[in-house]
Amino acid sequence: MEKLNPRLSEFLRIDSNNDNQLTFSEFILSDRPFIESQSRYFHELDLNNDGRITRGEFENYFRKHDEEERQQRIQTDQFLKNLLGHSYTYGLW
Repeated sequence: MEKLNPRLSEFLRIDSNNDNQLTFSEFILSDRPFIESQSRYFHELDLNNDGRITRGEFENYFRKHDEEERQQRIQTDQFLKNLLGHSYTYGLW
C-alpha cells in the first residue's frame, strides 16, 4: 500500500516514533535539508560565534557579500571587455 500512496510513505517517514501521529516537532524536523541549510546560514552570519546575530553582524555580512558580488561583476566585465574588444559596453551582459 505504501508504494501506491506516496503521501502515506511521507507520513510514515516523518512519524519518527511510529505512533501514527505527527507532533509539531516531528513535522518541523522532517525537512532536515532545509534546517541544515538554515543552520549553516545562521553560523555564517554569526561572525563572533556567540549564538546570536547582531544587527552589526547582519549588516557587515551583507556589506561584505555585496562587495564580493560587485568585485565579481567588475572582473566579469573586464574579462568580457578583453575578450570582445572595446565595443563591449559595461554591464550589458
